[in-house]
Amino acid sequence: MTLRSARRRFAVLVAGLAAGALLTGACTSPAARFFEAGNRKDTLTITTFDAIDATILKRVGAEFTRQNPGMSVQVTQIPEDAYVTKLQTSILAGDPPDVAYVYTAGHITSFHPLDDLVYKKYGLDPADYNTATLQYACGYQGHFYCVGGYAGALALFYNKKLFKAAGVPYPETTRPMTFEEYAEVAKKLSKPDRDPKRAIWGGEASVPTWWVDLRAFMSPDGRKVELTRPSYVREFETMVAMMRDGSAPTAAQQAAVGADDGNAGLFTQGKLAMTIAGSDMIDTLKSANFPEADYGLTATPIPAGTKPWINVWSTAYGIPRGSKHQAQAAKFLALWGTYAQKLQADYNLMPMLGSAADQYFAPKGPRQREFVEVSRLARESLFTPDFYAWDANNQDAFNAAVRGENVEAALVTAQKKDQQVLDTTWEKFDRAASTVGID
Repeated sequence: MTLRSARRRFAVLVAGLAAGALLTGACTSPAARFFEAGNRKDTLTITTFDAIDATILKRVGAEFTRQNPGMSVQVTQIPEDAYVTKLQTSILAGDPPDVAYVYTAGHITSFHPLDDLVYKKYGLDPADYNTATLQYACGYQGHFYCVGGYAGALALFYNKKLFKAAGVPYPETTRPMTFEEYAEVAKKLSKPDRDPKRAIWGGEASVPTWWVDLRAFMSPDGRKVELTRPSYVREFETMVAMMRDGSAPTAAQQAAVGADDGNAGLFTQGKLAMTIAGSDMIDTLKSANFPEADYGLTATPIPAGTKPWINVWSTAYGIPRGSKHQAQAAKFLALWGTYAQKLQADYNLMPMLGSAADQYFAPKGPRQREFVEVSRLARESLFTPDFYAWDANNQDAFNAAVRGENVEAALVTAQKKDQQVLDTTWEKFDRAASTVGID
């Protein structure tokens, strides 16, 4: 699967920015002076680590300058591995940028609430956006701390030719299969062969935590990991079984057929019947001259007896505490939530604003329309400060189970490790939230 902004955060813990927001001081190190233009009354400073966002931010900046003569906009793109440290240092020094990317939910303690400052003042109604995505990226306890750009989501892509050849009906766009149904269909679509170059795999299999509602394996307050619930164990076993019986490809098999980009590459080659990916997969297939009529989209698999669930994310920006141009930053974010929404579609990204998704993204083609339909199945999730800080342990458990380790034993080990990291992220978040007065 491909998550342009979300997946790459695995290695970053909440320790950095959330804690850094608590302090202000007179630090004047070179790193602290990174946002030099912040001292100029006529310059709005914005920072990001995302290349596409940097381009869109500059375009929004041009519109902002047109509407606000005398103000200029400086957009700085920082390498991702240095982003949190540089932003934290600038906040500690009392000289942060005026607008910044909110790296994880746990970092909202470093940002001003925007309910009155942006949403109410400029007439942005959260209900007009993909609510689940906005809540995931920016929400906590009924308040919003940032404004989202595009709405990222996962969908199940399926190869119509392989379905037809196997005599399997196409799935309905908004009716997700259960995990068990998904595994059964994948088995029917598979054509095992000792030679990976001759094999066809029915579907991809990976850690279910990427596909399911956090409530499936966490306590209602998001503070306890419960990987050993019988229902979650069952879904985990289903995915492991797909790897063991050859319905899903291994990394070695991907490499053997030259699929350097993993399951996306196998799907593009016509060797994988189902894969889970974001909207950028549509561009990948187009670039590979994969006929649009030969594939379709549906919702990702769900546990039996549950409502549809779609994993969502966004590139979201807020106003760091200590910003010297709060009023101007609020104006800019109002444009990010309105004017920039059309621009997202220019880069084949689905706007978070529902009307913009319908007007600018869906008309691009039938697959984009299906993607919009699937994304609207998303529901609000649990709040957890940094899911990506501890979820890697689950991948280790999955790999161990595929190698033959007992599934429950592997999950017990992962649960213990997950809980230790989760406790740490919550402790730091609670301490930071208390210090800045977030209930």
